[in-house]
Amino acid sequence: MEATRATFKIPPQLANCPFTQDSIQEAVVTVCNHFFERQSFLKYVKLGGRKCIACREYITYYAEIPNVTEALNKEVTLPVIKLEGEHRIAQHQESITLEEDIVKTLFLIEYAATNQPLVEMLPFARACNEKDGGSTSTIRARIKAEVETANYIAALQRHQELLKGLYGSFSKISEYDTIQDFVNGLFNDDTTFFLYNHLLREANIDMFHRSANVVMGGKGVNRESDGEKVIADAEWGKKFRAVMGLLFAVALMIGIGRKVFRLA
Repeated sequence: MEATRATFKIPPQLANCPFTQDSIQEAVVTVCNHFFERQSFLKYVKLGGRKCIACREYITYYAEIPNVTEALNKEVTLPVIKLEGEHRIAQHQESITLEEDIVKTLFLIEYAATNQPLVEMLPFARACNEKDGGSTSTIRARIKAEVETANYIAALQRHQELLKGLYGSFSKISEYDTIQDFVNGLFNDDTTFFLYNHLLREANIDMFHRSANVVMGGKGVNRESDGEKVIADAEWGKKFRAVMGLLFAVALMIGIGRKVFRLA
């Protein structure tokens, strides 16, 4: 690592660290002028993270702020630490356009469905790594660094039928050239798109109820959901839309036929 100096504008007050969701005590600032708790940021970088989780820009360098309280609302010049490595080379066009938050959620779904530890790179993640190693490393680093990862996986695991219904389609990534092509193909299927959004909604509600239980001393209401019914409803909705589309096409053809015969 090579040290130089750069000037940063420190705001009057720092927002909570995106990693810890808590106030920043020992701060680092990135090239894109976003602020993080030092230990969490260094862990993220060590795990391979190379994109700012606040704006998705590549982190080419960062600086440590010795006394962040005294630096508030000032411009400060600090020694910067440059990050070198393969992330500096734009090997994949996809790295610019990839919807990383969706892919991160797909990785979490894979961990929840397989119940494997975060240190393991599972089949879907390995396939993604072959297509775009830089983005995959960054996403996996985010998952390991974020404090709520384990709780969110646990929330997903409360809906096993939905997990199975979604994860079964992940093997199709081998049919696509890029990760984003797979994401687009996955959500082109109405049933899969519905199940994905329903699973996320249920998991987020479970996370809210978990927080409420903590606040209320375990007296919150535990929710139950019927995954099989949700999947059945999604399949029925898909068939219904297909039938309605066919009926509309038939009605349109009949209308066109009548106009043709009238003209004749």
